[in-house]
Formats: sequence, structure tokens, C-alpha cells
Amino acid sequence: MLLKKSLSQSLMRFYHFAGRLSTHTTPYIDCNDEGVVFLEAKIDSTLDEFDLYSELDEHPERYFADNMVCYNSPHITSLVGVQINHFACGGLAVAVSLSHLVSDGCTNVSFLNYWGSVARYGSPDHKEEML
Repeated sequence: MLLKKSLSQSLMRFYHFAGRLSTHTTPYIDCNDEGVVFLEAKIDSTLDEFDLYSELDEHPERYFADNMVCYNSPHITSLVGVQINHFACGGLAVAVSLSHLVSDGCTNVSFLNYWGSVARYGSPDHKEEML
């Protein structure tokens, strides 16, 4: 619940991530505030048993929320997908898919850092204190 709430708060600053592609042929974002794809999954194995991504994997789409790796699909108009995976051991993994149509690597890292900071401090208006 904390990650979902902090994601919602973070989208206020990165509002264009919550928009949709109008079509795959027009290069603009409809900032309609529809939100992002957010999924939660329960995994019956432990985190150390989880098969991590391999370059030899022929089906990398299984690691991404709502098949968002297939960005050329006309059915996918979301720009961000998040999947929270809860493992039987109590471990947690977060998978995030961010479209390169809306941001570059630097912006993606800024968004993820900001989301983590909001989750840690509980508010988008926090003041981080250095010790």
C-alpha cells in the first residue's frame, strides 16, 4: 500500500507519465491523468529461487507489467507499468517499465529516485536531512 500511495503522490510531479499515447502514429501524449498500470503478484517461491533475467531468455516480456515491453502494440497506450512481486519468504521485488517515448534514462532515474524518496519520507513535500 505504501508503494502504491507514494507512486500516486510522485505522479503529481511527473504528471505526463500518467497520460496516454493518443495513437502509436502521432508523437504526443494526452495528459489525461488516467494513471499507470499497477499490478501486484504473489510468488509461491522464495526470492533466492527466482529465475532472474537472462540474455538467453526468449520471452523477456514475462518480466514486465502488462506486457509493456511490447511497446509497438496498438493495444498498449500506457507509458508506465509497475509490478510489485511479493515472495513467499517475505521478499519483495519491484518491476518498472518506463516508455522511452516519454522520457530518457536520466528522467527515468530521477522519477525512480523521487518515488523512493516519497515512499521513504511519506510525503512529496519532505525535506531530506543529511546526517
